[in-house]
Amino acid sequence: MQQEKDYLQRDIERISFFLKILLRKVAGLNNEDFQPQYSQLEKNLQEQVDFSIQELSQLDEVELKGKLAPLHLAHIDKLVEIAFEILKKSNPENKKKFCTNILFMIEQLNEESDTLSLQRIQIKEELEKHL
Repeated sequence: MQQEKDYLQRDIERISFFLKILLRKVAGLNNEDFQPQYSQLEKNLQEQVDFSIQELSQLDEVELKGKLAPLHLAHIDKLVEIAFEILKKSNPENKKKFCTNILFMIEQLNEESDTLSLQRIQIKEELEKHL
């Protein structure tokens, strides 16, 4: 039983590390570098967490909730940050739906997490301006 817990903990840490690196890459890209790197970002996300930023502009709440269910809260938190950085650097197809789904993710985090995040509050306020 302990080995199973250790394995799950290592997997959570591995994915968290991957998402942190991905966030740094996205935040470090300037607008000219963004488009060529975006497809690789999507591919990496799909491989590692079975989630893509493209889906955020397409999924409805029920589908998004199902997609988020297997993810650890720390991973959802990093996905919110990555999605927000991508929003700042690009113009998604359905910007309103994209913002709404990021806000939904933030609400899920706020409901399930015991931690108050000032960064999430800032992101939420910024996203509400786009609606």
